[in-house]
Formats: sequence, structure tokens, C-alpha cells
Amino acid sequence: QKGEYEEAERAYALSIETYGSLAMKSPDTFEPSLAYALRCMGHLHQKQGKAKEAKDALTRALELYCQYEKRNPGHYAQDIDSLQKELTATDT
Repeated sequence: QKGEYEEAERAYALSIETYGSLAMKSPDTFEPSLAYALRCMGHLHQKQGKAKEAKDALTRALELYCQYEKRNPGHYAQDIDSLQKELTATDT
């Protein structure tokens, strides 16, 4: 299972890097994908017991969803609510 986690982590890191570069040029198109990749990485870190890394990735995903939601209301309210609950649960 460790090998699978490492492979997934590499794939998510590449996605984050790629979508991060693309989002700089076209945020409305690529920020949601970047946020999703960060969220997936956060969940992977949770499964690995990496609490700080998980919280950092989930917090960044939440920030991106909030930025996008301000520009495009109604698209990611459910994701924002879900991430806020997840982050609150990690603080307890």
C-alpha cells in the first residue's frame, strides 16, 4: 500500500504543478481543477497520517474554491461547506 500512496502522491503533485501553472494564465478555467487536486492530495495525506500536510493542502483548496466562488457565485458552495467541515474536524 505504501507504494500506491507514493505513486498517488507523485501524480497529485504533478497535477498540482500543472494546474498551478495553467491557473496563473487562466484562473477561471483551471483554479477549480487545482483546488480539486489539492483536495485529493489532502485526503491522501490524511490516509498517510500526515496531519499538517493534509491541513495545508485542504486549506489551500478551500482558499481557491472561495476565490472562484466570489467570481462565479453558486458553483462551489457545496465544496466550500464540505471542506470547512473537514478542516474543523481536523482541529478537534
